[in-house]
This record gives sequence, C-alpha cells and structure tokens, in this order.
Amino acid sequence: MKNWKKCKLGDVCDLVAGFAFKSKSFGNFSQKVVKISNIQPPSIDDKLDGVCLSDYNEEKLRKYLIQNGDFCLAMTGATIGKMGRYKGTNSVYLNQRVLTFRPKKDINRDFLYYCLSNWPFQAFIKNHIDSETAQPNISSSSIGKFQILCPSLDEQKRIAEILGAFDDKIELLQKQNKTLEDMAKALFKCWFVDFSVVRAKQQGLAKADIMREYHLTEELYNLFPSSFADSPLGPIPSGWEVKNVGELLAFSIGGGWGNEEESESFPIKAPVIRGTDIPSLRSSGAYNDVPVRFHKKSNHTSRELKEGDIVLEVAGGSKGQPVGRALFVSDYIIKSLSKVICASFCKLLRPNKKLLLSELFYLYLDMMYQTGEIEQYQVQSTGISNFQFKQFCEDKQFVIPNTELQKKLSLNVYIDKIGNNKKQIQTLTELRDTLLPRLISGKIRV
Repeated sequence: MKNWKKCKLGDVCDLVAGFAFKSKSFGNFSQKVVKISNIQPPSIDDKLDGVCLSDYNEEKLRKYLIQNGDFCLAMTGATIGKMGRYKGTNSVYLNQRVLTFRPKKDINRDFLYYCLSNWPFQAFIKNHIDSETAQPNISSSSIGKFQILCPSLDEQKRIAEILGAFDDKIELLQKQNKTLEDMAKALFKCWFVDFSVVRAKQQGLAKADIMREYHLTEELYNLFPSSFADSPLGPIPSGWEVKNVGELLAFSIGGGWGNEEESESFPIKAPVIRGTDIPSLRSSGAYNDVPVRFHKKSNHTSRELKEGDIVLEVAGGSKGQPVGRALFVSDYIIKSLSKVICASFCKLLRPNKKLLLSELFYLYLDMMYQTGEIEQYQVQSTGISNFQFKQFCEDKQFVIPNTELQKKLSLNVYIDKIGNNKKQIQTLTELRDTLLPRLISGKIRV
C-alpha cells in the first residue's frame, strides 16, 4: 500500500506509565487520579479518588497528567489490557500501572486510539504477559514493540473522523438512555416512595396542576387515592399494601456458570450474564463481552431468563463496591441473547401476580443500591461480598399500589425507548467494529 508504513508503537509515541502515589496521599482532594479500577472500557469513569500533592514535587509529576481525549491502558491484574478514554474537563494524574500514549508529530491521537482498539492489540497484550509474576503484568517496553500501519497524517485524520462519528452517535444515544432512565426513576420515586400525587390530592390542589406536575393522564389521576392509611411502614396511600420481598416473588434461583467445553452432559450453548456485565447492559445494551458457556439441560431449563425477570448480583463486589446491582430483563435482552441465563454469583428473580409491574420491583432494588440501603444486607467473607438474600426476602418490605393502578400504569414508554436506543447502539457498534480493521489496515481507502 503506497504511503503506508509499518511502525513500532514505541517509535511513534511516548509510552508513559503512571506514578506510584503513596496510599496515605489519597483522600477527598480536588486533584484527581486515574486508577486501574477507573478504566471502564471505552471510558474512564468519573468516580476518581483525590490525591494530596503537598508531599510531592508537582513539576516532576507534570508528565503523569492526562487531558480530555487521552486514553489509558491497564498494565496489570485480571483486567490487563483494558483501555478507556478520559472525557473530563480537568487534567488528572495517572496512578501506577496505568499507561497512557503520547503520539509524536506524525501520528494522529484518535487514529492511534482506534489502532489500539482493534483485536490484534489485545492478542499482543495476552501473548506478552510476564509469566514470572504473581499476577498478570506487561511492561511499557513490551507494549512499545507492537506494530501498526501508518498512512499519511491526512489519511489518519480521515479514518479517525469516520470512526469517531460512530462513537459520537453511540455516546449521544447512551446519554439519551441515561436521561430516560433518570426520568423513570424520578417518576417512580415521586409516585411510589414520596407519595407526592396522593399528598397533592389530599391537600386539595387543582386537578390540572397535579396532572401537569406529576405527568399523569386523567385516567391515572383518578386511580391514585387522596388519603392515607396506617401500615407497618407508617402512613401509606389508602388501598395500597405493604409486602415482604418474599411475598412478591413467584420464583428465584441461583444462576449457573456451566462448562467451557461442550459435552454429552453439557449440551446447551447459552450466554451467561455476570455481575460485571450489568452496567454495560443497562447503559448501552452492549452484549459482546457476555461469555457463552455450555450447560446441563435441566439446569438451563430452570434458569433461562424471560422478559420481566430481574437479575440480582448476590456475590462478588469489592471493598467500596457493594453487591446488589440489578438488571431488568427487557425484550431487547431476550432477543439479543438467545437462551440467556445468569451466572452463579447472581440470582434470577421472577415477580408473582401480586406485582403486575416487575419494573417497580427493579426500580425499588436500584434505588436501594444507589442510596446505599442495600449494604445492610451485605457481609464480607474472605474478601468477597455476599448478599444475604434470605434475610432480604424476610425483612425488607415494599409498598405496592393497588391492582387497578398497576394495570393502567406503564413505564414502558421509557423502557421501550431505551431498548430502541440500545438496538441502534448495537447496530452502530457492529458497523464500526466491521469498518475499523479494514480502515486501519488500508483495505478501505479514504
């Protein structure tokens, strides 16, 4: 290919590994640091620890700063090779064993990012792991030996613009989904936790004002009561009930991990949703990383997920990261992941007819996780967090609206839109991933 040349990564960019900050330096400080745990492909999350810089020479630390658009790679641990892009407005530091790439003058940063997003780079990482260490490690010098094909700078920019357009659209759809889910959560809390509609009706506020303020149709407005009754949880809307979690479940069962290889005993091939898959399935619907395993027929039959089920993470987690993440099994997931089950560190929950809207149960669980209430049902054992599911079913109570309201109520306007966006995200992701290797190899010229 004319004007394309093969280059070692170490020749076209500077590879900068992060600084070993002392553990005592971390705390609630304004200057933030990217750790390996913050790399959540394809991004860097925004829950960064602060660091006190008074113990260090800031001038010497300057080389470890990254800016908006820079990308980082994990150099050690079980997630070695994962890569994420920083999208923040303020510069942040890199912690040890986090690597960033500083392109030289003839390399476009975005083009380089897409070269390293392609599967050959991940294969290279796995093939060059230091086998003599207790956990997987790779050095910056080893990474620098990876080779990429470099066209002219102008063609690099054109390739990056094409692939970047896909990522921009994907990011926009993900932001829309976050807004839609936030709206659904806000309505849920308003209607079923704060009882705002019932309070407004009890206070005699104008019907039109209540409908407008709380996004109600006239039919829904009429189904909300206008008074409260005593309950074990205090005053609740008249005609509503308090139920233990156990009373709301028709069925619950622990997940299964299955077998890596197909055999006579493990004939059913099916994807397995892990706790680590829940965030990406919720935000973008990305299911490419969900592993596929082989299962016993009897185990698979009892655990196959159905629309309206809820997957609850019941073991795993880490310090500062409680278990209890929940996933609502939408029509999108069922169609995308045929015969899907959940993994052994998760539990399948299937609400019964007392709870016509399983979305309500999911939103209760999510609210408990976001507020930290879920942590009271968590215990630590040998470094692993475990969710006390039996205690949760016996002790935790939820307020359930009357049947007539449940029949008419629908949060599907949000869930369906989120599902449609996820389908678009998946289509765009697949198209981008199809084009990427062809563009960066010169098979498609632009």
